[in-house]
Amino acid sequence: NIGYFYQSVNLGVRISGASQQPSCNIINIPSGETFQSCDVLISRPVHIAGTLYRYRPSDGSYDQIDSVSEFSTSVAINTTKFWNIEGLTSINESDLNLSPYNKAFRRTITIPGGVTLRGLATVNNSTLLSTNTNTSPTTVIQLDITTTTAVVTNLFQLKNNRSVKQMTLTTSNKIITLEENTVSNEFFLCQYNYSSPYTQESEKDITSQVSNPAGFYMTGGQLYVVNANDGNVYQVSPNYPYNLTFSFNNPILVSSETFFTQIPSCSNVTLQT
Repeated sequence: NIGYFYQSVNLGVRISGASQQPSCNIINIPSGETFQSCDVLISRPVHIAGTLYRYRPSDGSYDQIDSVSEFSTSVAINTTKFWNIEGLTSINESDLNLSPYNKAFRRTITIPGGVTLRGLATVNNSTLLSTNTNTSPTTVIQLDITTTTAVVTNLFQLKNNRSVKQMTLTTSNKIITLEENTVSNEFFLCQYNYSSPYTQESEKDITSQVSNPAGFYMTGGQLYVVNANDGNVYQVSPNYPYNLTFSFNNPILVSSETFFTQIPSCSNVTLQT
């Protein structure tokens, strides 16, 4: 129930509670908000006019900390940079400080014609990963952002009718994606090797338990995926067949119009093959 979320979360407030049974008490946002290791930055670009939240898995707190353009979609960070896709055809880069939190716009990166972006992941300060939805099938691409005009390198194509909602590069050099089959409306967690020949190593159909995923995150060496319809959070086994186990419910996570990101060192889970 997406309406419930918006009635419960007001701009300029903080919602906090234990990760297992969040109390949803509303308190004032503390000044100089900080990030702890593996906090999740969540962008909600459309319904609340471009708002950034910090979700803390360790205690279930959810703080409004910043804003982005209402035309912003996917986001990515490291410890010093913040990137967001703007209007599908450009990327805004900001300098980032996590403790205390501060973000300052630095530049706009132009994307060459014929490329429409969806999904964003950090490699380093001059390299990002994304997908080009202007090809059929969708192509996973690498972006050299050394200058203000990105240089695009095609890496590999997804399966037919697949679109990426979220992607990350893990510390073991794997690309993990949250993908949707746009024809059947099925959702998958997938893993690819981030080196030639860029083979797909793993795939898990999560639709039966997570029919409308908000995103995934990693903490404590575990991978979790969030169901947007009800706020249920599932732990994903790293071992085949990658079973999902219900972990807890957090109603403040209800909503599908979200984009999750974490600092790269938190992406330390590998789906074993």
